[in-house]
Amino acid sequence: MDMHEKGKAVQESVELRKLNTLIKGEEEKLALKKNRFQKLTKKHRIWVMNREIRELELKLNRLYKEKKLIEENEEE
Repeated sequence: MDMHEKGKAVQESVELRKLNTLIKGEEEKLALKKNRFQKLTKKHRIWVMNREIRELELKLNRLYKEKKLIEENEEE
């Protein structure tokens, strides 16, 4: 492994750690929102859930995909 490859691997693992931190934060936000929504009225809960929880789930899915790509690149 030459210096360029080693530097690239270090950079990818730094990006992976950043992504893991982001993912953990987003998962915590999602859990808090789901908890809060359980206390709302049924009609309001459905409306809010459709909007805010979906946004968070989509963001998490994008982060998971990005993490998977970085992990696949590290394996190569």
